[in-house]
Amino acid sequence: MGALVSLSGAVTLSLGPPASIAAALALAVQAAKTGHARSGPADCCNGFWGGWTRTRRLQIMKDSAIGTYGMPDLLLCVLARWSALAPLFESGAVWGR
Repeated sequence: MGALVSLSGAVTLSLGPPASIAAALALAVQAAKTGHARSGPADCCNGFWGGWTRTRRLQIMKDSAIGTYGMPDLLLCVLARWSALAPLFESGAVWGR
């Protein structure tokens, strides 16, 4: 998966856009390939802070719908990965520069 992200970033960089755009597109490629495999932590965040009892928390974690606490988790994780990839792409740490 890392090679795919790096390759998609390198190809995007070779076309001329800024590194931040290349990082965003590389993350989009990864999300498309993996189905954005972050639903487990999002479900966990929903359950930890969404229910008052143990039983209710487990029910919330089993529910596949995105919840109030899961969406910020997904957003913060994607932003953290984007902010880590953009400087790497800017420095030429991927092929193509």
